[in-house]
Amino acid sequence: MKKLFKIHKFAGLTAGLVLLTLGLTGFLLDHKNWSWLYEVKVNNSFLPQSTIKKEAKLYQTHLEAFGKTFVATGRGIYTKQANIQKISLDIPTHNILFNSRTQTLFAATSEGIYSKNINKPWAIMALEGSYVNAMSMSGETIFASVDKKELFLVDTKTAEVTSVAQPDIKFETRDISLSRFVRDLHYGRGLFDDGWSLLLNDIAALYLILLAASGYVMFAIIRKQRKGLKTKKHWLKPLTKLHANPVTLFLIIPFFILLVTGVFLDHNSFFRGFLKSTKVPSSIQPPVYESLHEDIWSIDYDGKSFKIGNRFGIFASDDLKQWKEVSKGFAYKMMRHNNKLYVSGMGAPNRIQVEDGSFSVLPKTPHMFKSIQENEVLKYYRSLPLKYENTSLYTILLTLHDGTFFASWWIWINDYAALMLLILFITGSTRYAVKKRWFSF
Repeated sequence: MKKLFKIHKFAGLTAGLVLLTLGLTGFLLDHKNWSWLYEVKVNNSFLPQSTIKKEAKLYQTHLEAFGKTFVATGRGIYTKQANIQKISLDIPTHNILFNSRTQTLFAATSEGIYSKNINKPWAIMALEGSYVNAMSMSGETIFASVDKKELFLVDTKTAEVTSVAQPDIKFETRDISLSRFVRDLHYGRGLFDDGWSLLLNDIAALYLILLAASGYVMFAIIRKQRKGLKTKKHWLKPLTKLHANPVTLFLIIPFFILLVTGVFLDHNSFFRGFLKSTKVPSSIQPPVYESLHEDIWSIDYDGKSFKIGNRFGIFASDDLKQWKEVSKGFAYKMMRHNNKLYVSGMGAPNRIQVEDGSFSVLPKTPHMFKSIQENEVLKYYRSLPLKYENTSLYTILLTLHDGTFFASWWIWINDYAALMLLILFITGSTRYAVKKRWFSF
């Protein structure tokens, strides 16, 4: 038992701070739809270049209107004219559309749909307080997705909103790549619908923070006691009960999932071939892959047909009731340019819809592009250079979590912490079981 205690103490002291950081940042990153993560910013003079550069990933799309360039980002909407850049809407924005007939801009934001006319500020138009993750428009009708699960139609002339229930999509389950499965599990969307996967991730992350923090405090109190220094002894007993209890035993599965998937993601370039070539059969996939009713990543409306994109592909409907699959492969974003529908894939090919309604692969296009603009030649954008004097808390948390905040080699520190977490669980649960006399050691 003494050897187990020494191993447990060594693992906790050497990896506890890293585990606490991973738990805290992971919990917050799982809730990236919280607007305050982008509103809180830190001056760039206090941050490493690796973090500052990653802020560019908050880019969503951009377009030309009123003689200016409007850029949608996780930080809000920026306007650029000549060399002057300023923010015009300080709310995380996921898409911007322009109605050239009415000369009106529309923005899908984390707090509803906003509109803007020339020489007028942005103003809320519809779905106030809703997280509008995707938006498409045809004529005077906006087709919008809220929280990746509910569809809405908005009349832009009257701002009247029609709510549509979650789409009931019938499809055949299929094998998925281990790469897709690993990401879904780590990001809290790979087990169950209705937020249960995310809840399991949250509980594991928060409990990891609790274990790391309580372990350090207990160590400090015991060390002071051994040195004969004054301590608040009455804290030790409740802290011990908090730190060593059967709840940890029930968290072995979410802990192990986060541990293993985290290592795979840290070394994605090394494992890429294996992860993509290995398939997870539909027969053993978790329940979430049988419904995906909270998995609307992209949408499109051409005036006749509605389309939604999820992890499996693109599904179309004429009445928002009956849905039919029209293209396979993760539809990360759908966007229209010159009345043509382009699809940006995530771990799947980029596509374009052709005249007969089918989809053809778009060769030599950037993976997960977010926007298309044409200035003599067609160009696909994943980001757009903007000058920021500060960086959002979200990006800081992201680089702290993957280790790039510190150095490129920090992934090995994260790996070490993952290994120590496994050792902590084994030694801690064994000591707890012996103490409760479940077995002798």
